[in-house]
Amino acid sequence: MNRIHGEYLTVTAPGKLMLAGEYAVVLGGDAVVVAVNRNACVTLGRDITGVGGRKMGSRLSRVAAGLAVEQCGIDPVPGPIEVDTSAMYIHGQKLGLGSSAATTAGVCGAVFQWAGISCGSKKSRKRIFECAFKAQSIVQGERGSGADVAASVYGGLFSYKRPEGGEPAVTRLPMDGLPPMSVVWTGRPSNTPYMLRRFWLWVESMPRGEVAGALDCISNSARRLASAVCEGDEKVVLDAYRDCADAYMSLGIKSGMPLMECTTPKLLDLVAMHGGVYKPSGAGAGDLGVALFTDTDHRDAFEEEARKAGMLVLDLEPSRAGVEAGTRKNVNRAGRVWDRDGNRNAEEHY
Repeated sequence: MNRIHGEYLTVTAPGKLMLAGEYAVVLGGDAVVVAVNRNACVTLGRDITGVGGRKMGSRLSRVAAGLAVEQCGIDPVPGPIEVDTSAMYIHGQKLGLGSSAATTAGVCGAVFQWAGISCGSKKSRKRIFECAFKAQSIVQGERGSGADVAASVYGGLFSYKRPEGGEPAVTRLPMDGLPPMSVVWTGRPSNTPYMLRRFWLWVESMPRGEVAGALDCISNSARRLASAVCEGDEKVVLDAYRDCADAYMSLGIKSGMPLMECTTPKLLDLVAMHGGVYKPSGAGAGDLGVALFTDTDHRDAFEEEARKAGMLVLDLEPSRAGVEAGTRKNVNRAGRVWDRDGNRNAEEHY
């Protein structure tokens, strides 16, 4: 694919859903993550005149670009850089799909592509992940797991583990082993930094054994889910996913964190009525939740009733694509979130 399209180069990076392993993964536990069909779009202009006072988006974009430039050994820095993450927002609120991770992956991938290094190759994606994760750690702190960055770089469905002080392990899982899923917007964005602060305060204030017990439960359930997906039996997957939901709820009770605050009994009852299992995705207390079903008939019936009840079911699907070069026209056509009234969200730049 050509490096330049018209007057600019574009690269896309997908968002993610955490299916299992939240919080445990930041302390070396297992997680199951899936990339989804909502992209950050990064555009690099043809005019390359160096940084030289040129605005290059957010600090995250600038740090990511600088690290990628250093990794690729090119000079000067390409610019300007435009990052469009509007597909990961609805009504001006973040959906919780990892827009920051997708931004770093997309910016690093764009620099690699500009340097003539295909951002879609296995070897370059490893380097892009390293750059993007380092950029995110510099800007947002050292305590992240990198699971969201991995989704944006590699795409697909995978288990993830990053032992303390070790290299991340990304293990591909079969996409066809994941049962039909439905993604519901809670109507309120989660304050992830606040939730993480509460988590670390709990970790640092409680006996090590109590913390380890709660997080081991989450990590073990994530491993069971990964194994079940490999088996490809929908009922086994749902049983394992139910364990993940129970472990997540238990962590909220033990830590005092409001993980289930935006999960209504009405939603849980409706999912159960159609034979599904529901669990919040990510930090909790807002953002999204994912329900898995044994078949598409049960999922479709749930979604129809959920919409009638005023719930916002999003058109999200697993995506095999990771960071890749594309064209702005195609990205904008595919990468928008439409609300229930058919109104396209306004574009936002960071």
